[in-house]
Amino acid sequence: QVRRRSSLLGSRLEETLQ
Repeated sequence: QVRRRSSLLGSRLEETLQ
């Protein structure tokens, strides 16, 4: 679950940066 959360958060952060 932790990895999944990290992936989702990472994706959101990447979208925000872009």
